[in-house]
Amino acid sequence: MQNLDQGVVRRTVGAKFANTFAVLPATQTRGGLLIAVNEDYFQLSDQHLSTHAVTATVTMRADGTKWQITVVYGPQGDAENLQFLQEPIPCPAHGRWFILGDFNLIYQAEDKNNSSLNRRLMASFKAVIDDLNLKEIGLNGRHFTWSNEQDNPTLTRIDRFFCTPDWELTFPTCFLHSLPSLMSDHTPLLLQGELEHCHNRTFRF
Repeated sequence: MQNLDQGVVRRTVGAKFANTFAVLPATQTRGGLLIAVNEDYFQLSDQHLSTHAVTATVTMRADGTKWQITVVYGPQGDAENLQFLQEPIPCPAHGRWFILGDFNLIYQAEDKNNSSLNRRLMASFKAVIDDLNLKEIGLNGRHFTWSNEQDNPTLTRIDRFFCTPDWELTFPTCFLHSLPSLMSDHTPLLLQGELEHCHNRTFRF
């Protein structure tokens, strides 16, 4: 299975990523998650898999800075979403934490283009964001990230990037924008930034 995973990663993102990744396999056609980093610039350690998330520690080879990344794929259904919000994820002692993914949740009414809202779930999601002291990274160029692709579509913003204040201080010049979507009902998102203490090497998610 590990060799198969390495082959898939190599074909998808390149050989430099094939030895430094963490994966949560998909259930049928849903829920597959991958964290992969370029081994020339990063190390990946302390991997933690849960039902709906992959978490790992990223160490930057240039200066040894460590931060934690969590990638999530939220379930569908109200009861499952409430369980997902209670799912334990290890918090980093150093405070530098970056969380991203398809949450299948919104926390404010403006993140959906109609009035069919589950305010209980919205409040629960907002409470988790506040409890973890997370800040959302603003999306440029687009408001919604998912469409049900009907004639009168439902549009939502369920794909999000969050970070802690300590992570933002380490990566102060991030810019999040959308890319064209050719084969998915989700909009691909690209986060870019420059790190002065790493000799201006660009990083991308």
